[in-house]
Amino acid sequence: MTGIVCNLVGNVVTAAAAVRTAKTVTAVGNAQVDTAQSKFGGAAALFDGTGDRLTVTSDADFAFSGDFTIEFFIRWNARTHGTNYILFDGRLSTDGSVVKPTIYHVDSSLRYFVNGADRITSATLTINNGVWYHYALSRSGSSTRLFVDGTQVGSTYTDNNTYVQSALSIGDYAGTGYGLNGWIDEVRISNTARYTANFTAPSAAFTNDSNTLMLLHCDGTDASTTFTDDTGSRVPKTITAIGNAQISTAQSKFGGSSMLNDGTGDALRIESNADFGYGTGDFCIEFWIRPTTNLSGTYNVWDQRADGAGVEVKPSIYISGNTLYYYTNNDNRISYGIQLQSGTWYHIAVSRSGSSTKMWLDGTQVGSTYTDNNNYVTSQVIISNYSAGGGNYYYATPAYFDEIRISKGTARYTANFTAPTTAFTNDANTVLLIHADGTNGSTTFTDDNA
Repeated sequence: MTGIVCNLVGNVVTAAAAVRTAKTVTAVGNAQVDTAQSKFGGAAALFDGTGDRLTVTSDADFAFSGDFTIEFFIRWNARTHGTNYILFDGRLSTDGSVVKPTIYHVDSSLRYFVNGADRITSATLTINNGVWYHYALSRSGSSTRLFVDGTQVGSTYTDNNTYVQSALSIGDYAGTGYGLNGWIDEVRISNTARYTANFTAPSAAFTNDSNTLMLLHCDGTDASTTFTDDTGSRVPKTITAIGNAQISTAQSKFGGSSMLNDGTGDALRIESNADFGYGTGDFCIEFWIRPTTNLSGTYNVWDQRADGAGVEVKPSIYISGNTLYYYTNNDNRISYGIQLQSGTWYHIAVSRSGSSTKMWLDGTQVGSTYTDNNNYVTSQVIISNYSAGGGNYYYATPAYFDEIRISKGTARYTANFTAPTTAFTNDANTVLLIHADGTNGSTTFTDDNA
């Protein structure tokens, strides 16, 4: 799966590749996203028991030659005594003797079927409607075990099978109608044995790691039939170059190029996104700037307000006279007297930890610490300018910008530090990362989402 960004004239380019290739998931029947129930994340996959299922296209990742784990959460809505319920199936309707995994219920007995026979059969389980349960099948070496809520059920199966590549069916058997009436959430397939003994059932949504082969959070808009395999990459932000903002190879801090703003209406604009609503949590805004003139006038360096509206609880960094300011909620909150000089690279950062927001210049705190109990709301981002509405941009900063990063949920800096010596890399807290690399004169800027 690749990210898509658009430049000023609407050209489309691809961003950094995802951690792995996303699996193709198709909703069949009435299978859909339902916000009425979820284990985590606010939604789950709903199945009405009459031909509903999610199908996943056949993939070589599902040919298990070594350790593996298949797991998911399930909440039953209704069950009929004596009926079979297929929860997870790697078979086609005619290949029951092929080495592909199937997890199913016969009434209240959970079973694992592979290579033509039931290999694990649990005793009668207490399975209640309206309760979430965690199911897991895990093979370690030649030992395959089945777990419900972290407790092994049934015997350990001596499993020397080489599993063949297959498509998958979740919530029903492929084409025969032994469907689940209920919800499934957090479906994860791994090429490692996650569980080899009794364990505490997971208490948070799964996250990707190097062993994750597929991860379905089953989140989205109510009644949607779109189910996305979370590959470990966030969705890249769309970046628009305004005016003459462009990539320049004349200067860079890292990577061989940077964003050049000539100071007359230029900017980078990133549309409003929930990632830029920092709430009451920690965050960090940082970038490198190299002025093309000594900055002693009025320049908006960074602005997340809508059309420059002053009363909004959104961050703004600007220069007026010979002073650098951090502005939010209708007032200057941090200030520091300095004239940024032409031809010098500076690292600027604003970081909140708890209720303390600080501003940094080249790793040294400047100005006072702002006691910051604000709830920062969803916003756009404008780099090197601000918008006065109607497409008008004023107080542009004549400078080069490089390595622009927003982090959410973490304060990168809480005390004086050594300014970064290499380009930034993504982690779980990165919500925007612009390296400003590319061809000289290009107006295409990419959010590195890998």
